Amino acid sequence: MVLQRLFDIILTLAKNSLALREHREDLSQEGYHGNFLSFVELVARYDHILWQVLDMPKGSTRYLSATIQNEMIESLGTKLETHLLEQIRVSPFFAIIMDTTQDISKVDQLSIVVRYAVITRSENGQLIEVEVKEVFLGVYAAIKHDAADLVNQGPWLPSYATARHEQICLFKPWSRVMRRLFGHLHWSTPSSSN
Repeated sequence: MVLQRLFDIILTLAKNSLALREHREDLSQEGYHGNFLSFVELVARYDHILWQVLDMPKGSTRYLSATIQNEMIESLGTKLETHLLEQIRVSPFFAIIMDTTQDISKVDQLSIVVRYAVITRSENGQLIEVEVKEVFLGVYAAIKHDAADLVNQGPWLPSYATARHEQICLFKPWSRVMRRLFGHLHWSTPSSSN
């Protein structure tokens, strides 16, 4: 029950692009403790369970340390990545967008974005809507720069792209095929759906 509340606080902060921590994270000291601990203190005013956690002695397991916060963030990230990759895997159409740039230490960074289609069907299998989604999957160190090596650097891309290669080749004239197959449907993109 405690962890669910803490996960909810982390999700709320992440959805609003707010940092979790500050320099001073000791709740026994006065002042600002960062967004995560400030939210925990706020919710604890109204929630008996979190109040009990904050009331525990300093050496107790309270799940509030920076290490636990990092583990929770990592867990949420893994779950989100798994969910996104599953959506991409069931999509009949997708595009992999990759770009490289050097960071300040002269290490080449590879960013991976995937654009894919989510197709909504009625109960009898009729196409209703095609929604185009775009997700950022991460930044990875780029070791080599030719196309085959870049594809193999993403942790999920090699097996997935190889398995779907024949389907990818079928849809090279993307816009003509899409218009012919789905021209009668309602289309929404990330910019038009908001």
